[in-house]
Amino acid sequence: MQGRSFAAAIHGEAKPADWRKASYYRYWMHMAHNLRVPAHFGLRTDRYKLIFFYGTTPDGKNPTPVAWGFYDLEQDPHEMQNNYENPHYTAKIAELKRELKKQRQKLRETDDNFPAVQRIIDIHWN
Repeated sequence: MQGRSFAAAIHGEAKPADWRKASYYRYWMHMAHNLRVPAHFGLRTDRYKLIFFYGTTPDGKNPTPVAWGFYDLEQDPHEMQNNYENPHYTAKIAELKRELKKQRQKLRETDDNFPAVQRIIDIHWN
């Protein structure tokens, strides 16, 4: 897993100037283990979370609805209100999508080897 220690931050020290502004994550286990959580990936900043539920396995089986989620964690720390369709956040969502794409490429986390997943991403990205 990519990253570096945040122990100093836990102890109240200032963040370094080059501290990461966003973190990428992916949940591959589509609907597994009675959790019933669709496959997805996302980006988390100190204030926002952007999630793309592509909802399928790499072989395209067991699909669930495709959806975007966007949460303003300052206004909604428990992620109860999906603001993806809220026009107030249009510019922020576009910015986070650019960063999400950049991080996926940087981490070689693209779905070029999984055409069923990549097709869903391409159709629903914008």
